[in-house]
Amino acid sequence: MKLNTDRLNTFYQVALDKNFCKAAETFWITQSGLSQRVLKLEQEIGTHLFIRSPDGVAMTHQGRVLFDYVSNLQAREQDVLNEVPV
Repeated sequence: MKLNTDRLNTFYQVALDKNFCKAAETFWITQSGLSQRVLKLEQEIGTHLFIRSPDGVAMTHQGRVLFDYVSNLQAREQDVLNEVPV
């Protein structure tokens, strides 16, 4: 299985912002569209990634594991961009 990059980036932004509406603004999409991306990612991997509440969102244990993975990908990508002239 290959994870969808747009969905991973969306998940990562929601995790950083702890808010679906704020993350949606980052991507210039509706909150509903962003929620659908996260829902599809959750369906794809078969687990909930966030605990939703009126105060915002918090990551589940599985969400923290995925967040660490995506954070590592982001850091590795930046390392490559620093090494390869564009």
